[in-house]
Amino acid sequence: MNWDKYKEDVIKALNSFEFNEEIIEVLRNSIGKNQKIFVAGNGGSAAIALHYVCDFSKGANKDW
Repeated sequence: MNWDKYKEDVIKALNSFEFNEEIIEVLRNSIGKNQKIFVAGNGGSAAIALHYVCDFSKGANKDW
């Protein structure tokens, strides 16, 4: 796969995501109030939960 095709595929994937604005607002408010955010999962969902924790702890919320 060449670079241009890869970028095209990534952009297509990102554009397909749907975000629930209510959940985003809860997270923004929690971060703004320095509250704890708990995530949990079982099996594959645990891996997804771990990715959320990593994103939050590495500053994915800086622009919020």
